[in-house]
Amino acid sequence: MSSDGLNRRKRVVNRNGDTNEENVSSRVVSQEVSPGSTQNQSIIKRVMSLMALSVVILAMVYYYTTKYWEYRPKHHPWDPQPGAAGWLQRHEALVNQTLQHKTEEQMVFVGDSITEFWGRNGKAVWAKYYTPRHAFNYGIGGDQTQHVIYRIQNNEFNGVDPRVTILMIGLNNAGANTVEDIAHGVNETVKQLLGKMPNTKIILLGIVPRPEPLGAKVKQVNELIAKLNNDKNVFFLDMWSAYGTDGKQHTELYLNDKLHLNERGYEDGFNRRKRVVNRNGDTNEDNVSSRVVSQEVSPESTQNQSIMKRVMSLMALSMAILAMVYYYTTQSNDTKELVMASVTQSIRGSPIARQVMCSQDYTEDRVRFPSCGPQRCGRFVSDSVVTETDAKHLLSVAKRGLSLGGSSGGASILDLHAGLLSMETNYVNIYKLIERRQQNEEVFTEKDVEVYRKVTNKVRKTIANHFGVPSGQLYLTDPTFFARKTPKRAQTKEEKYWVRHVDKRNVKCYSFSSLLYLSTYGADFTGGRFIFTDQISNQTIEPKLGRLAAFTSGSENEHSVERVTSGHRYSLLMAFTCNPKCAANNPQM
Repeated sequence: MSSDGLNRRKRVVNRNGDTNEENVSSRVVSQEVSPGSTQNQSIIKRVMSLMALSVVILAMVYYYTTKYWEYRPKHHPWDPQPGAAGWLQRHEALVNQTLQHKTEEQMVFVGDSITEFWGRNGKAVWAKYYTPRHAFNYGIGGDQTQHVIYRIQNNEFNGVDPRVTILMIGLNNAGANTVEDIAHGVNETVKQLLGKMPNTKIILLGIVPRPEPLGAKVKQVNELIAKLNNDKNVFFLDMWSAYGTDGKQHTELYLNDKLHLNERGYEDGFNRRKRVVNRNGDTNEDNVSSRVVSQEVSPESTQNQSIMKRVMSLMALSMAILAMVYYYTTQSNDTKELVMASVTQSIRGSPIARQVMCSQDYTEDRVRFPSCGPQRCGRFVSDSVVTETDAKHLLSVAKRGLSLGGSSGGASILDLHAGLLSMETNYVNIYKLIERRQQNEEVFTEKDVEVYRKVTNKVRKTIANHFGVPSGQLYLTDPTFFARKTPKRAQTKEEKYWVRHVDKRNVKCYSFSSLLYLSTYGADFTGGRFIFTDQISNQTIEPKLGRLAAFTSGSENEHSVERVTSGHRYSLLMAFTCNPKCAANNPQM
């Protein structure tokens, strides 16, 4: 605008009638900017309030984008942690389940909601196929690997000794954790389960397919955890081909949430899986599954025939898992069974012996007792160490002692050193029991003591001579006891004598183990053979009255005993140690 135009404009008149433009302008400036006026202060306050609000918003954005992760609890998938609200109640319920049923549990399912929902969407399948096989569900919805590890470490599986554990876990970790961390968490879960239940075989199920963007991540996790398969006690079973194709879910097997399986998903999701191949190269799923039903899980079940007919027409999800159960329990070793000593053999003179490589279980013994700790390891069998007369006498001692009590299950013991006698599901002191008896006749005699000491000393010297250690540095150790095994069902964990084990891991003092058989396989009982579970071949010993089997006690001689199917199997277990502090007390007979 020109200066002339400005001169022609209407004058601005202030509220006091002042027409001087300079005065007006200066007052405008002073009124708008000067903090001295009330109006100015109000404006400044509003500006400052807006600035403060902006700062707060920025602070909140910063907090929720960066600081949140700094202060968020950093729980790795392998660090044990309890779940959210209500979770502990579910955990306690499972602990109570264990307390009530631990001796019954032959198969356990462990995992998250997909496992838990066997009791809902898969209820009919569970009731038909798994309840008769003593299967128990340990699934909790929402669980991640760290939650399962917490459960393992906090009493859920105390005293449980299942043949098979089916594990599926890691799906709920997919949103927050990396592929490597999830696999690490699954690995730690497997280790914790085996630490708690060392005799079980774990069937590790791959995580089922999920929609993108998590689908690719889940598949990468499966590729990593598949490497945990060791063909010994961990076996990976792919679930991807059963529930998805080309990275896409078979939606007809899922609920609307595309996460949990529907009834059909539990029933026949495995129709699309790859065939299970057994160790003999048998790819016929009907054959594999029918043998599962008839041989592994419940051979006495009357449902076997109907189940096998169903398998002939349709491989259900349950049959697939049972096939794995069979495959990895009855066919789990690519081994031949070799009879080390049959009942028809007479092993006189030199024993039948096998030398094996020593394990690392004797490192401490060799340092503390260099002339006694096993330098060479192995096993031997002889029929000439103990006479038939002495063996029959010891059988009489065992029968007389065990007649005063006995377990309510299939395994009873009589320990003359500690004075222990099985009584139903507990133990009593046999010497106090004898004192309370009203009968005058003696249960044990001086002759019994003489024969017992003679036999144990002869066995001690034989073992020392065979393994090249000084007999004077070898001591009979606890527990040393008579054992009676029958076909009765086990009532306690200790009665499950058929479980594979290592003596030295159960009793640290053991250096050498031996068994004197007091009854004969095939004549006095059936089943009940002694089995060394080797990598290349299982070696069996058929018990015979007066037969001695001896071996170093470490993990190079892992072993088990077949279940007795009829009759009574008697034996005397004698264990020896290099540590004089572990020496057993003399019997008080």
